[in-house]
Amino acid sequence: MKTNPTSSRAAMTIVELMIAVSISAIALGAVYTGAMSMHRCFAASQSYADAKMEQTRLSDYLAMDVRRADKVTINNADGSLLTATMQDYYDDQGVRRTPTITKYVHSYGDPANPLVVRYLRSGQYIYRQERNNPPLQVASGIADFQATLLDGGRILETSMTFTPKFNHTAAAGNEATTLRATTLLRNYHKPTP
Repeated sequence: MKTNPTSSRAAMTIVELMIAVSISAIALGAVYTGAMSMHRCFAASQSYADAKMEQTRLSDYLAMDVRRADKVTINNADGSLLTATMQDYYDDQGVRRTPTITKYVHSYGDPANPLVVRYLRSGQYIYRQERNNPPLQVASGIADFQATLLDGGRILETSMTFTPKFNHTAAAGNEATTLRATTLLRNYHKPTP
């Protein structure tokens, strides 16, 4: 019986097939590892950006309130971290009030009824409360908050420590970010004896 050389079939042996599958598995594993690494990197970047946004928001609120304040008290008996008492620059509709000047001293609104802003802490959250309105959460992930009045109450130094939100292993250290700020009370009036 004669065989026709043109009708022979080309095929892969089992060894060649196993080598091809092994190379494909290694390539897919590398692609999967790269994709997971990129996902973790994106998640860490997003968490860092969120934490930075909260740090900036808290720092900006504190600076705004302290600069406008006539008086600041810290670690009050009512449980607040900081209380800023200031003139009421805006009416109930959010329109800026026209100041009145008496004996070279300006005032906005009713001097007998100043605006009081309190900063409260509950667990890892810090809230800002104007008057008796419901508190507004301004930051989360707070590990520590310290405030110190300097120069007879004219300067406020704050130190805020935030815990990280992006640890990918339980064994990772809990390094934290500490934000320090120094703010001058522009409206400070030295108490008269």
